[in-house]
Amino acid sequence: MSSPRAAVELPLFPLQTVLFPGGLLNLKVFEARYLDLMGRCMREGGSFGVLCLRQGAEVRTENEPVRFESQAVLARIDDVD
Repeated sequence: MSSPRAAVELPLFPLQTVLFPGGLLNLKVFEARYLDLMGRCMREGGSFGVLCLRQGAEVRTENEPVRFESQAVLARIDDVD
């Protein structure tokens, strides 16, 4: 019998694009919450999930429904300009 996995908190970055495993994605981050996410990942060497938006916009507006795809890709920051 396999042992249960511990729950891990993973920050998510929803986008209207898909990141494939092993792929590169150039991001232009400007929203405070994502600047914080990137800063934390760089300080701690952590990863984040890139999750494709099925419905809704990257810059959220009030009362706009948002739906996500069911799977994400684990990403890391390689370089910052």
